Amino acid sequence: MAIVPRKKIKGTSYQVKVRGYPSKTFKTRRDAKVYEAKILLEKDKGVSPFSLSKEILLNEFWLDWSQKNLSECSEGWKRRQLQMYRDYIAPVVGSMKILAIRRCHVEAVLNRMENMNLSTQLQYHVYGLMRKVFRFLEEEEEFLLKSPVKKSLAPKVVNKPTKYLTLKEARRLLTYTKDKRFGVVVWTQMLTGLRVGEVQFLKWGHVDFENEVIHVKGTYSKNDKLMKNKTKGGNHHIVPMVRELMEYLRSIKGEVGEYVCKREDGGFFTQSAYLKSLKRYCREAGLPEISTHGNRHSASEFLYAGGAHKRDLQRFLNHKNIKTTERYSHGQEFQLLQLKEVASKIKVFG
Repeated sequence: MAIVPRKKIKGTSYQVKVRGYPSKTFKTRRDAKVYEAKILLEKDKGVSPFSLSKEILLNEFWLDWSQKNLSECSEGWKRRQLQMYRDYIAPVVGSMKILAIRRCHVEAVLNRMENMNLSTQLQYHVYGLMRKVFRFLEEEEEFLLKSPVKKSLAPKVVNKPTKYLTLKEARRLLTYTKDKRFGVVVWTQMLTGLRVGEVQFLKWGHVDFENEVIHVKGTYSKNDKLMKNKTKGGNHHIVPMVRELMEYLRSIKGEVGEYVCKREDGGFFTQSAYLKSLKRYCREAGLPEISTHGNRHSASEFLYAGGAHKRDLQRFLNHKNIKTTERYSHGQEFQLLQLKEVASKIKVFG
């Protein structure tokens, strides 16, 4: 048993670890001590959070474990974990006795997902969930000698390049969609680089026509199904408006509702309806189909055309890590290599 201080930027939190019980983190040491005392009292009375036997099935254990360990997660995250177990883990090993599960069975879960052509990222998340459950059985519950979920089984995540529109194609889509139902969403996202959830959150009070900027103050979380007063990066930030976007927004201001991009009744639009329309607009305009995230990628084309650098793009897209921004360069490095070739042929001194 132990109370472990966890030092972070926002301050120190305290994690309580008692063998055989789920670890829990508290903001103050006092709260951690209260929880530790409660657990130790239960332990003295012989009360255990899990009553495991050699015959217990993984499904039986999961039912108890998930209720206790996912209770403090957000609803969206909890729903996702339950869905991954139900769809990918349970069909293969859920009805097996825990002590009978071996490395080959874990491989079978991952191989089945690969045969279903599921993304390597999803495979990695499922692997991580299995590792978390079996690590608990090994380290906290001491039910297993060794976990069958080995590090060597971790899927290698392959990030597929996001489809985006070139500058010429992006201009054509803007022209085509200006008077369409989701035209304001296409324009706002492509010319500001906002994530689709941030566009859903955008209200007229966030649009500053005087200073020609948009204040990004929150996002809609699809997983949690609610508006959050912070962005994915956890902060508020400002993006400039180009003249064409500002004039476009001015022309539609005053319509019903507080949201800039809205349904006919004034409420915010849904991502599924927008995605479906976006793909249709691309087809009708004779353009490659892109996703809503691909529209955000297309925004970088305008920035680079205007002479922006990588750091400018990082601030514009509100990325914490410059490596994330590098995925939005779209061959700009190739253009730099071409410039290097030209420079190598220049003779400074004849």
